[in-house]
Amino acid sequence: MKLTRVIAAASVAALLAGCGGGGSNGGAVPSTSQTNIGGSKLQIAVGTAFNAADGATGLNVVATFRGTNGLSATLANTPTITGPAGFTVPAGFGGAYGPGSVDEGTSHISASPQVNVNTAAANTTLGAFTGVFSYGLAPLNSDQQGAEGYFPGNPNATPVNGFASSAYNYLANVGLTAPFWAQPFGAATQGTYLLGPPAVPFFNDGTFPGGFAGYSPGFTAFQLTPVAGTYSMNAVVSSTNAPSQTFSATSNALANLTPLPAPVVSGVTENGGGLTGTVTVGAGVQETLVFINDSTSNYFYTVEVTGTGAQTFTLPALLGPCAGKGCQTTSSATASIPAGDAYTVTAISFDYPALEDGPPGNTSQAPTLVGATGQADLSIGVPVTGTY
Repeated sequence: MKLTRVIAAASVAALLAGCGGGGSNGGAVPSTSQTNIGGSKLQIAVGTAFNAADGATGLNVVATFRGTNGLSATLANTPTITGPAGFTVPAGFGGAYGPGSVDEGTSHISASPQVNVNTAAANTTLGAFTGVFSYGLAPLNSDQQGAEGYFPGNPNATPVNGFASSAYNYLANVGLTAPFWAQPFGAATQGTYLLGPPAVPFFNDGTFPGGFAGYSPGFTAFQLTPVAGTYSMNAVVSSTNAPSQTFSATSNALANLTPLPAPVVSGVTENGGGLTGTVTVGAGVQETLVFINDSTSNYFYTVEVTGTGAQTFTLPALLGPCAGKGCQTTSSATASIPAGDAYTVTAISFDYPALEDGPPGNTSQAPTLVGATGQADLSIGVPVTGTY
């Protein structure tokens, strides 16, 4: 069984499910309906996660939890990742609510069971706001706070135990809520990565929920020493009037701990509102995603590059927000990055089909989460920053 809100607009409900969204409702007991989720499928894949900014190799986790329609199986769940013998979350790694995570010294990375609004949750790595959805872990668990569904750009903002009150809301010091969390977890140098156009269809035209910032990239990188072996994931789904259900999955065998080479971005130049540049990609890479964040307006763009060696990437000039479906191809189109805005360009290489596994294009219940090597490895290049 699952807990779900009745959302008036079916198209919005499908969108939220497709991008790994949750839902919420008011401060009292929400309106609920029950449905059978017995046919849902949980998957997990693992690999190495190299972060060129500090030279550390960590663990990459890719997961899907989808119903038979290929969308998110539930709007809220509590995941736990358990590593093989020798895998340990070290002291000082920290948790969602600050130092002293209960996961430290154990072999698991966990989320906290949901509790009442304004009640402190257990200080786990992932907190009470994190679930596993159609593509990856995300801070989007539905709860009893707010009137709209949660999605990237509008994460779980429950007071005290929600994402907005957590250690991961890195914009809190200026009174804003981060649209998604920064990665790798535990790293000094992090970035926020969401899939945006042109790699996915244009959505900044007013037809999506207000504030929608992009699609989940599917990966979650932890700056934890990877250990060879298989990893498992459990996702507990609670219900108001039925027993909880636990879904379980086992990963591929992590055998090769040598990280992928990091992509290198160079020669970034302005192009009438867009950007062009070169990304040099190392051997063994299936695809590279160039994540471009206008950090002034917090818009996210993504360019996919295939092949190795020196490759050109281009962010089109007119993918900024406008009004009306198809407006990006009309005289209403606006600059992707307006003059005066700061931006960050970060390339991430993958040896698995990272873009192709996720929404909105992929609605398979069980997409392929590993590449030809049988792993889900990634490598994050050094960010390049500028002001347009």
